[in-house]
Amino acid sequence: MEEVKILIVDDQPSVVDLFISALDEPNKQYIFYKALNGKIAVEIANSEMPDIIIMDWEMPEMSGIDAIIELKKNPKTSAIPIIVSTGVMTSSHNLKTALESGAIDFIRKPVDMIELKARVNSVLMFVKSNHELIEQRERMHKEEADKLKNELEFKSRELINNALYISKYSEKMEKLIEDVKALYPYLNQTGNKKLYQIIQDYVNDVNHLYWPDFELHFEEIYPGFFKRLTEKCPHLTATEKRLCAFIKLNMNSKDIAQITYQTPESINVTRSRLRSKLGLERDENLYVFLNSL
Repeated sequence: MEEVKILIVDDQPSVVDLFISALDEPNKQYIFYKALNGKIAVEIANSEMPDIIIMDWEMPEMSGIDAIIELKKNPKTSAIPIIVSTGVMTSSHNLKTALESGAIDFIRKPVDMIELKARVNSVLMFVKSNHELIEQRERMHKEEADKLKNELEFKSRELINNALYISKYSEKMEKLIEDVKALYPYLNQTGNKKLYQIIQDYVNDVNHLYWPDFELHFEEIYPGFFKRLTEKCPHLTATEKRLCAFIKLNMNSKDIAQITYQTPESINVTRSRLRSKLGLERDENLYVFLNSL
């Protein structure tokens, strides 16, 4: 059985006790709180977060209407349903004032206890349904968020695996290029130039074939990343932007070097220059910063 917290606010203790007596039921787990004015009611509402408040209108120190206004201004207590009870302010104009202040219902004194129970039960049923709806939405949002997170992680791993595959392929091609370079001593000057140009054309072709596809898939997984990065630092080169993408994927300098046909040392130099361009302090983590974009 769920606990239900009810705050009853009235400057007459006998009225508070009468309401408690009328509402209390052995088969329901009600917890009652008492307040003799609006100021105390606001304090109790903030500390105990009741499920419903029954609020008198005319009270010393702070009236019921002023208390309602205070509670509705506070995001923590703004959703608590409040029933106004009054024996003085009973006109249609007063009803309008109470509802505009944030009350959910209005009951005139002397209060019919059966009517009071019916009003309270009606509000509590509304509160329960509302809570269930909120919980259902939260579950749906969490499930959707978990699904999106899993999809993002899967696509990120796929992109990293693809990049690492290119890395291993590049490693083999570097070895092949080194073997080809070993032919330089056996060629004349024209042959050396021709061989050098063939190697450079190959490296450029691989980069032109690979980068557009990589950037397209990267943008699908992290939409708007390059745009936000450019807004943060408009003077980054294309090479530095690609390095940012690799770092965001948590790739190390060795793997990045193999993909980009550079040495790990040159990647570290570029990382240092990148940190400076982004205005990062010594103790700021580049990976954490890029993941915040």
